[in-house]
Amino acid sequence: MKSLENKVGLYKKEMGTGFEEEIRDLTKKYINIVDHGKLKDLGKKWNIVFEEDREFDILAIIPSKHKILVVECKDWKINFDIREIKREIKKFEGKDGEINKHIKRCQAIERNLGSILEYYSINKVPEFSVIGLFVTRNVKFTNYLTLNIFNSYDTSEYEQLLLELIEKEN
Repeated sequence: MKSLENKVGLYKKEMGTGFEEEIRDLTKKYINIVDHGKLKDLGKKWNIVFEEDREFDILAIIPSKHKILVVECKDWKINFDIREIKREIKKFEGKDGEINKHIKRCQAIERNLGSILEYYSINKVPEFSVIGLFVTRNVKFTNYLTLNIFNSYDTSEYEQLLLELIEKEN
């Protein structure tokens, strides 16, 4: 039974990685500065030392709008059973949940905003803001969370958000 659970876990991870790449490509379609990876690796590039090694699915910078999007991607399309979706949603809450991890990612970016913008040759302005959000393939889960501080988008809603940001830019 453990072997089957391991195989299912690996399959989910592969599916999630493919979804991250899909959303990253979609983001690049509208935004020029898009990055991703482990925080410690990005820190080396940005000349910052991070204590924690959190992973960023997508970090997108829109200089003209003074915004940084910190995007967490979740692909739940293989979860056909509502009980499994509920189990996945529970992973978002609590001290070690996905929401808390995402808060810490966003805080790390906010604390180091000057160095990050400098790396991309962007002048820091006081009103630069960091926006954390979640993108899922087809399940809008934030309605089910008790702590709902991030916006959640499915793929088409996320693309609409990008279009709105770019439209306002021009």
